Amino acid sequence: MENAIITLEELEINTKSPTQAVQQVRLHIEGSVDPINAATVLIFNITDITVEFKDLPTALHVAQYVVYDAITLVSAVPQDVIDNAFKRTAILFEKQPWAKPMTSELAPQTEVAVAAGVEMKVAIKSDGKIKKGGKQILAVELYKLHVVETETPVDNQGFIAILMKELGMTKAGATTYAYNCRKQFAK
Repeated sequence: MENAIITLEELEINTKSPTQAVQQVRLHIEGSVDPINAATVLIFNITDITVEFKDLPTALHVAQYVVYDAITLVSAVPQDVIDNAFKRTAILFEKQPWAKPMTSELAPQTEVAVAAGVEMKVAIKSDGKIKKGGKQILAVELYKLHVVETETPVDNQGFIAILMKELGMTKAGATTYAYNCRKQFAK
């Protein structure tokens, strides 16, 4: 686990505060394109052990426990750290059942592709509407596709029209989302 601190510092994760590091790891994993893979890679980079996950809640919590232990128990045996992280995650899921992964019969339909040209999938409700935050995710992906990563970017009115067509937004809603996307990519 000699690589743990170096790996975390390269990801700009605070190695002086384990609690803050755990929060930053959550943001890193949830903000990645493939969160489960991000957790797997992070754990491998810290421990040199490959761990496979079937669901995001387990991957996220195990990675957080591994990072916490990597900072607080620098000389720990990597396999012991991973085993401990899985045990602590199981205990967490027993104490907080809402945190554990949903079983397939309880899980709602979770993904649907809703925008042309965008591979991103977002969660939907049982009535078919996009869950909270989903339109923003898709708007950002559409902005990348039509404005940032293209040789001939559409203008603001063109992007607003795309949002109205692809996401079924009103002109006012599309204008707000377009503004938020411009602001996000202006940084």
